Amino acid sequence: MKGIKQPETVVSEWLKILNTKGRNKADEHWVRHILPTLPKNKDLYKKFSKIIVPLGRAVDK
Repeated sequence: MKGIKQPETVVSEWLKILNTKGRNKADEHWVRHILPTLPKNKDLYKKFSKIIVPLGRAVDK
């Protein structure tokens, strides 16, 4: 079993996927790899909530 990655690493990897492969791939990566780890990793949850909420608002407009 791999250790939990640093929140900054996870966030930067996800943003890289979002920028290079688009929203669908980023969503797929989110559901498969990141969502299952959020309950165990509160720091990661805090980092993503700072990005996802404004990003979601920007996409909705």
